Amino acid sequence: MVLYMFLSVLATFITEGIIFAGIYFYETEILAGEYRRVWGASGQGNLALGMFTASESVSLDILVILIFTILLLVMYFILISHNFVTYVREIISGLEKMKSGDFQEEIPVKGEDEFSEIAYSINEMCRNLSQTLEAQKETEKTKDELITNVSHDLRTPLTSIIGYLGLIEDKQYQNEEDILKYTHIAYSKAKQMKNLVDDLFEYTKVQQ
Repeated sequence: MVLYMFLSVLATFITEGIIFAGIYFYETEILAGEYRRVWGASGQGNLALGMFTASESVSLDILVILIFTILLLVMYFILISHNFVTYVREIISGLEKMKSGDFQEEIPVKGEDEFSEIAYSINEMCRNLSQTLEAQKETEKTKDELITNVSHDLRTPLTSIIGYLGLIEDKQYQNEEDILKYTHIAYSKAKQMKNLVDDLFEYTKVQQ
């Protein structure tokens, strides 16, 4: 930004120098013609051209010059910084897309200044975020599959436990041996469920 301002000031001074030099030489040429018309080609007489100074021939108001300088400076600054402003808008647009959740489109890296480094850093951050989100999606998918499998594995022994305990609750047995048989099966299925739950806890610790 400082460089653009310096170039704008330099271009303004050069342009004004050329304009004022042209005005000066133009007015001087008019004065010289007037001198020749009054005093003749030989230049004899007491009047000297040096009497007509630049301050007398170029009567531009200071306020007009100041306004012209400011307008010229603003114009040059807009022209010189146009690419810079456009690039900043591209970076802002990329940040807006990133804010909305689009991490696929990258900001073009132009040049080797501070803003190109910012664009490169933003692109790197987008890639890292995209990879992190993909990893999270895979983790969630694995977790959902685990929950589905564990639910299925727990449902089978739990159904058996409920079934055999229901037979005992409804007194659907012939003798004490049937009761022992049913309770033994229910106990075995309960131990199987405990092993599944322990495995689930171990998996959770590994994930953490």
